[in-house]
Formats: sequence, C-alpha cells, structure tokens
Amino acid sequence: RGPRLNASVAAAAAADATAAAAHAERPPRPTLFYGLSAETSQRMERDWLVGGARRNDIVITGEYTGDGLAWYEVVIDGRDTLRWRVHQGYVNSTEPWAETFLPIPADDPLTSGEEGVYAAVDVPEMLSLSHGLGVRFLRRGAHHVLGDRWTFRVYGGKPMVTGAVTPHNEPQFSARGPFEGNSEITVLGNAFFPGADLLCRLFDGPSNVTMTLQGQYDGMHQVRCVTERHEPRPGGEQVATIRPCLFKTLQVSHNGGASWSTA
Repeated sequence: RGPRLNASVAAAAAADATAAAAHAERPPRPTLFYGLSAETSQRMERDWLVGGARRNDIVITGEYTGDGLAWYEVVIDGRDTLRWRVHQGYVNSTEPWAETFLPIPADDPLTSGEEGVYAAVDVPEMLSLSHGLGVRFLRRGAHHVLGDRWTFRVYGGKPMVTGAVTPHNEPQFSARGPFEGNSEITVLGNAFFPGADLLCRLFDGPSNVTMTLQGQYDGMHQVRCVTERHEPRPGGEQVATIRPCLFKTLQVSHNGGASWSTA
C-alpha cells in the first residue's frame, strides 16, 4: 500500500479524532498513508479559483521516515514549474517554501511518438521532497494551471518532540529542574497518543543516567511527565561551566519504549 492522500487540510484535520481512537487497538506502523491520486484544493474551493481541468494525476512515491504528522503541499507556480513545502503538526500559511520554480516531474516519454524524433527537454521523472518521499505526475502540460495545489498527509509511526517547558523563574532555559526531582515537564510536539504505554525518557552522556517516566496525555500536541531525583554531575562546580548541572535529551514513546521520537 502506498500513502493515502487527503484532498484537503480540512479532511486531514477531521481524521485526527479517529486516529487517536484507532491507535489503542492497532499500534501505528512506520508507514505512509497514501493512494495514487489527490484532489487539488481548487476543486474543493471552486468558488474562488477553478484551476486546471485535469489535475488528479499526482503520484507520491517512497516511505515517510520522519517523526510525527506532516502535511506536504505542492503548488504549480509557473507554466511548467512547481513549489513545495512541508508543515509539521499542522498547516499554516507562514511556513516557508522548501523549493520553488522546479521543473514539473512527469512520466512523459522522451520521444514525440515519431521514430527518431526526441523531445527538446528531458523532463525529470521524479522530484525528491524530504524524508524519503518523492512526487511526480502522470502527465505534464496545459491541464496544469497556475495555482493548482495538492496536499497530502503522512505519519512516520513515532511522535515528534518540538520543545519542553517547566514552571521556573530562569528565562535562559525553557525547561529546568532541581536535582531533587518532582519537576513537571510539559512536552510539546505532535502525534502523541493516549494510553498506558505513553512514556518520556531523559538521558545524557556525562552522568550516563536514564530516566524513563510515565507520560500524562493532554492532547495530540502535549504530554506531561514528572522527573525523579538525579545525582549532580561528578566533579563538583567548575568556573565557566554549568557543572554540576547537566543537559538531558528528551524523547517520547507511545508504544512502551519499542520506538522513540528522534533525539
């Protein structure tokens, strides 16, 4: 199976509610939701822009290797060019474009149909996006018009951690806690799922101490955990360093530690 393409952001967002419920019965696989074609937003929003007459010929290839939920957006931005960007966690209009004015990749043959007559331009057969994905079109030509847009959602099977905060008065660090523990960490990201298998992990190299903590589900974009007691970093205080303090890497798992978000 390939990725299931969502026709619009609204349809993709509506599916999030069922995704969490389904997860409890069937653990997510590190694979891609997809199909062989996708409606453009113009068809869904025909009141403001009609778009091309034949637009549903996009093909997504590969398997998504990133963390969390992501929406890819592909837009025709020229006569034979396109642009694309990826939205992590949710779609927003301010996300910068990854690349613009790229030749439209297609399956067009190199010959014009007559023996020995070749096209003037070798059309690329696939455009690499990111995290193992590529895109191409079955045809290339006048049926694509400026502004045609495709969106598709992907999920890599692991949550994505984008940040963490704790209640404290130190503006230099967003998340900080005492060695005594009992600090509540609010973990921010996306693709968090509820259940007893929701875990947080804190680890570092200098102390070689790993904490595996029970996670508290607040929503698909937020979980919480409470730290345990931690011994200070060996060696005592040293001038111009953070000793005996240390930095710890934070990860989240929603399958009991079988897999973790990327550190």
